Amino acid sequence: MKPEIILKILRKDARNNITVFHRSQTAHGALSHTAGATLNYHEPYYEGWAPSLAMQEEFIAMSDLMLIEKHLTAEKWGSQSLGGTIYRLKEAQ
Repeated sequence: MKPEIILKILRKDARNNITVFHRSQTAHGALSHTAGATLNYHEPYYEGWAPSLAMQEEFIAMSDLMLIEKHLTAEKWGSQSLGGTIYRLKEAQ
């Protein structure tokens, strides 16, 4: 997904955001690490008849996030083993 499209989706609704997550775990002496980024957005089409579908998510590339990061605020959560960052569009100045 192109960075311009991501910004356009984030502008549509204040609930829209990007979540970057990571998880590390050790199992039987082996360390594994999972990470990713999702664009989470509100889809008004489903709101009236299927509220559980109103929030959608789509994986995005970290490289696309890096290109628009200057337009976003960052809120860290979690720890080194399980956590991430929630990015939201900066308020207009």
